[in-house]
Amino acid sequence: MAQSINLIPHEERQEQEKEKLVKFSTIFSVLLLIIAGAVAAYYFNSKSELNKSIVSQDSEIEDSRNQIKGMADIEIVARNLFSKYKALNTIFDTKYNYSLLLEELRVRTPLTIKIDDLSIAASNTITISGSGENYLAVAQFINDLTDPEFKGGREGLKDLFSDVVLNSVNLENKTNRASYFLNVSYKLEKLASKSYE
Repeated sequence: MAQSINLIPHEERQEQEKEKLVKFSTIFSVLLLIIAGAVAAYYFNSKSELNKSIVSQDSEIEDSRNQIKGMADIEIVARNLFSKYKALNTIFDTKYNYSLLLEELRVRTPLTIKIDDLSIAASNTITISGSGENYLAVAQFINDLTDPEFKGGREGLKDLFSDVVLNSVNLENKTNRASYFLNVSYKLEKLASKSYE
């Protein structure tokens, strides 16, 4: 049997193994360093891109805020217009047609009656003063105002005048006419604009 002769001394082999191990660990360390550098570069690049994106988004947000601030005046005007619109709607919805009241009064006034003064009070009353040819003309005027069966006038206003109070009536000596002063109550809801649309 032949024996193999080992010409490399034991120390030399250990030295070669150490060199191989150092070479391997150096290559492994360099590879780890390169991988760590690549990962660090990736994260640094990602952070840089993220910061750029944040700055871009911040500038867009600031631009949007400035646009919103620029529209604040428009919003105030729009709100004011809307409140004015609502106020006008309320006024027009609850508007009373006093011209209907005057027209109905004119229709119900006999030719024998003269109206000198007329005023509309806040408590759904009107005060009328004037003169008639005689007491009967004044009485006829009062009856015509409160008569729901009165011929003439507007259809929905037959019972517009609810009550008439004769405050005074006097016979004037100079003109021989009966002067009168009346308080006439009327139904305000009959004059509402919605009733005649």
